[in-house]
Amino acid sequence: MKKLAYFIVFIIAVTIVFYGADPVLSRTIYFKEVLDNRLTVLIKSNPDSKVFAVNILAKGRSALEPEGKTGISEFVNRMMLKGTKDYDAEELSRALDYNGVQLTLHDNPYIPYDDRYTSQAFAFVKLETIDEFAEPALGLLAQIVGYPTFPEDRIEEVRGEIQGVLGMNMGSTYKNAASLFRKELFPESPYSKDVMGNMRTISSITQSDLVTHHAILYSPENIIMAVATNIPPEICIQMIETELGGLTNVGYDYPAPQYVEPISDRARTHKYMDKDQVYIYYGNIVPGMDNPSYPALKIATSALSTRLKLKLREEQGLAYSVGSGISLYPELGVFVASMGTGYRNFNQAFSGIRNEIRKLQSDGITEQERTNTTNSLWGSMLSRNLARINQAYYMALHEYLGVGFQYWDSYIEKLRAVTTQEVQAAAVKYFPYDSYVLATVGKK
Repeated sequence: MKKLAYFIVFIIAVTIVFYGADPVLSRTIYFKEVLDNRLTVLIKSNPDSKVFAVNILAKGRSALEPEGKTGISEFVNRMMLKGTKDYDAEELSRALDYNGVQLTLHDNPYIPYDDRYTSQAFAFVKLETIDEFAEPALGLLAQIVGYPTFPEDRIEEVRGEIQGVLGMNMGSTYKNAASLFRKELFPESPYSKDVMGNMRTISSITQSDLVTHHAILYSPENIIMAVATNIPPEICIQMIETELGGLTNVGYDYPAPQYVEPISDRARTHKYMDKDQVYIYYGNIVPGMDNPSYPALKIATSALSTRLKLKLREEQGLAYSVGSGISLYPELGVFVASMGTGYRNFNQAFSGIRNEIRKLQSDGITEQERTNTTNSLWGSMLSRNLARINQAYYMALHEYLGVGFQYWDSYIEKLRAVTTQEVQAAAVKYFPYDSYVLATVGKK
């Protein structure tokens, strides 16, 4: 993966040297409009692909869930393909296939650690087809997002699917550690909720609950719609207005995202599971993407992740999996160093994580490490952005996080401007050492 990332960086660099700028970016047109129904539409148009991709981001996923109905957003998303105002489930499936539409409305629970797009902060609907089928695809999207019927005869089927995933998650030290960590870090916040809910809350959800929650979650004023396409923006926005401009708002009083203060002491929490593995989640609240310190913090976190993998997994053989990263929410981020290890190695593994953090805080990073980390981050960004559907996803996400939907066009320059001193300062200021949440699951 690293070789691929460096190769992509090399190709782009050569292109810039010979042509003065990325030719795709030079032909890219960005467009933003808020429709009369207050639906926010973002469009990125360039001729590098014939794929038509849409990401719908519905804000405040967990914050909008009623008391005792945790997981209802997941339930809603899984029901939206079961029937709409104009199509039953079979007719909708045939129409989607006929127009080459691929839809994603929830995470695949059978791919471990592949929940990058799942967040307590938002729900999503992803659509892909080709430009030729954009107009009928948008019509189908309007049906799915705006007019699902939640047929009674499919509710128990979907409830069973969710309960099956919940049962599988109960045996995962990784899933349990993540949940335990959030509940300790966000004790009074919607971010502490599990997106899948639990057996009790999922069992309590009725058709009426689904209809009511859908109307609030997917009201146009609560949606950011991002499109990546080859179609000119003026034509694309006309199609969107025709197909989705008629969706109506419910007039709900949406709560604003709330900042949560970092933990100021040491909080430890453990859940026993009779497994030889113990999973560690260790971290605290840090600045979000809209903070000027974020690029330096991102480099520090990525450099730490590389060191943890090298020292604790490759050299010491302590880890099944290990790394560090930042999860992003409006107005804040969450730094996490996570590790799966044998329970007998817990003390050595936990000390190893803290030692690598302390080394980075005291010694900083070299200029070469800063360059390598920056290039790796850029290569990772380019790899993800090869697919139009990811372009649409990140456009919507960055708009929601307050940095603007064109953020990634300037991302590499922000990273390159970071000095080694700024990386060390970010590690000293934000990495958890004296103040943290430690959540562990397994034997201990």
